[in-house]
Amino acid sequence: FERRIDQLERKSSRDGCRECCTRKRRRGSDASNGSKCCATCQETKPVECFGINKRPRDGYDASCKSCRQVREVSRRRGLSTSDYLALVDQQGSLCAICGATENIGRNRRLHLDHNHQNGSIRGLLCSGCNTALGLMRDDPELLTRAADYLRMNRLMASA
Repeated sequence: FERRIDQLERKSSRDGCRECCTRKRRRGSDASNGSKCCATCQETKPVECFGINKRPRDGYDASCKSCRQVREVSRRRGLSTSDYLALVDQQGSLCAICGATENIGRNRRLHLDHNHQNGSIRGLLCSGCNTALGLMRDDPELLTRAADYLRMNRLMASA
């Protein structure tokens, strides 16, 4: 028992006072009540918003899934997290093409659309619009012909 106290005191002196260390360890780890505090956004969310991780005591990732997605997208495209969040705010958390919210779609988040030739970022798109642009090979002429085709068939159906 004395050995354990000595270990805690040594650890506390390295990382700060015992009270701070305990608070750091416990922060967000109360998953037993069905909620957890995200280490990134500091919001308390249901445990379903966190990925499963066997390493921590509570069995969940420290950051919520949405914060981890933002971090991953930012890292992949060389964009800082704050710049990504500024882009989300600028677009009002809506798809730049159809106006869908980020909570709609298969992946439940907006995708960072970029120019495949030079890598520049164009905006945020829902999963459907992002897929449609990719299938049309980012070709405006092809998209225009597809739109004309749909208009022509809509006129024929209504006649």
